[in-house]
Amino acid sequence: MYFFLILGIFAAIGAAVNLKKINEPIESKGKTMSRKSLVILQSVIAVVGLGMFGLMAGEDNYDVSRLIDALEYEVIKSDDNSIEGRKRMTFAIKSSAKTMEDRQHTTAKAALQLQEKHSLDTIYIHLEEDIKTATGGYQYCIVSFAPDGKGNGSNDWEWQSSCADNVTTSLGGCQGPNDDQDCVSNIISKKQVEIIAAWRENREKFIENGSLNEAKLKKFISEKLSIPVNRVTLPLVQRMGFEAAGLFE
Repeated sequence: MYFFLILGIFAAIGAAVNLKKINEPIESKGKTMSRKSLVILQSVIAVVGLGMFGLMAGEDNYDVSRLIDALEYEVIKSDDNSIEGRKRMTFAIKSSAKTMEDRQHTTAKAALQLQEKHSLDTIYIHLEEDIKTATGGYQYCIVSFAPDGKGNGSNDWEWQSSCADNVTTSLGGCQGPNDDQDCVSNIISKKQVEIIAAWRENREKFIENGSLNEAKLKKFISEKLSIPVNRVTLPLVQRMGFEAAGLFE
């Protein structure tokens, strides 16, 4: 992109210099050349070069520095989802982001940086609480980015994004006599992470006649983690869609 900028600037300078000497012929290797022709050529190159720079700069308008609420993040898991003719990857990241704004900005930042680092056609970013919850449907944010606007390859989108501000859980930090009831928190608690991990690890052991015996699984987990059976619940992460491109305006 910057090649066209430099080309355009030098061509414009050359045209300006030669314009001042428009009536002086140019002699090269015994031949005389009209300076007017050179000015026209340089002007055309300047217009094309600067025009190309303008077009490319207009397409690449996602500046990470605009994501003022973005926090640091750590990649905890990655998967290659590439298909023929399209390089795609999914990254699970972890961050201390707690608010909706922090999560939106942090996940969008990761999408831009990791897409560029790995030269991906499509990237999927999942903001997770822990590696134990990854790919389990408990993402605080899911942001997908396709810089060419072709989505997964057969779709027509550049960004797809949703984030959660609240998580409904019976172990999300409630206090008082009714803390065994469902409550709302902005994070999945450490104990809830243990429940999710135990549920995923042992679920298949309690499949009976093709169906999950949830009562037995909950009893098993309650004994394993030394918590009441009514506390063995899975969180509900309430994500809402948002316009990721709007974060850069």
